[in-house]
Amino acid sequence: MRAILNRFAESFRPRTAGVWIALLCVLALSLGATAAAAVQLPAPLSPIVVNQITWLGALPNGGALAGENGTGSSFAVNQNGDIIAGTTYGNTLIMINGQTGAVTTLGTWSNISGVTVDSQNNYYVSEQYGDTVVKVPYVNGAYATFNVPATPTPPSTAGLCTGSDTVACLLPNLNSAANGYYVGVAAIAFDAAGDFFFTSGTGNVPYAIFECSAACLYGTGSSTVLVYKEPTAASPSTTGQLTVGGLAIDPWGNLFFTDSAYYASSSESFNSHVNELPYTAGTGYAATPIVLYTETDSAPAGYDNQLVGVAVDSNGTVYFTDLYDGVFAYPNDAGAVDTSKIYEISTQGGKLLTLDGKGNIYVVSNHSGNDTAARI
Repeated sequence: MRAILNRFAESFRPRTAGVWIALLCVLALSLGATAAAAVQLPAPLSPIVVNQITWLGALPNGGALAGENGTGSSFAVNQNGDIIAGTTYGNTLIMINGQTGAVTTLGTWSNISGVTVDSQNNYYVSEQYGDTVVKVPYVNGAYATFNVPATPTPPSTAGLCTGSDTVACLLPNLNSAANGYYVGVAAIAFDAAGDFFFTSGTGNVPYAIFECSAACLYGTGSSTVLVYKEPTAASPSTTGQLTVGGLAIDPWGNLFFTDSAYYASSSESFNSHVNELPYTAGTGYAATPIVLYTETDSAPAGYDNQLVGVAVDSNGTVYFTDLYDGVFAYPNDAGAVDTSKIYEISTQGGKLLTLDGKGNIYVVSNHSGNDTAARI
């Protein structure tokens, strides 16, 4: 991908909002990431821009996005503050020390895609062109060794996770034999209740979002459920096929995702969006998403800008990023997102976006010619 202009400095970028707004921004940011979301900003757009950025470790052996996950995927920051990410081109899984930036290779796997961490600090890794998700348990203060067990032939359950796992294992209820699906797992995430969500690339049910509840993950009484599927494009080479990128779930169960009208053969995005699928207890998810933000490319070309990442903090604030221009946020009250109060967090864009448990923002962006993890 083309190099991203490196934009970082020691102060706020001047804005027409004036000195008093700048002073309020400094005060809010000194109180933490969640305080920034509480600042009342003039409509329609008054950016709070922090140009300070800490570049951490570079991803070795290839880029963060490739092939089927060109419209976005997921990476994670664990409870120790360390970054876990896959290099899709390089077929490596890495950990980046959040303090020193030291990069450790955890293992190799062909076409690694999404990574996420659960509330117990276990991490999970998906593959781009298959339906396998590996769980790596956090046991006695350390991670088990990463490996990919062979998929067992029923009735054998060898290598499948049980919920009390001490070695790397496979999530048992995601495969096509159990659910009638074949999917390439692009992005993965947990909600606050421990339900597991993932997106598909190509397959029998392409460009879709699935849910495996906490009971589904290890039990036998429930299975993966299709939450939402993108409509099939009539002319993907000229208008693109909507492909799901990043995804996140707020504390009330509402689901947010980016998608892009993308033509994979030329890596072109015609337009991209930040979407919300509202959740209603007893009813489930809405059939049609609410489009919160749209970015349109008037002259699409390979590796042009697009919306790729979304994340939600513990207060519900919705963050999203595009490749080149920045990280933005919306206030969110139990799923009611006020799109008139959009504000800019940083001028540094990113291919991937995530938050840690303290609300710190992380991206993977192209920096000095390499895809590099950074804390904003």
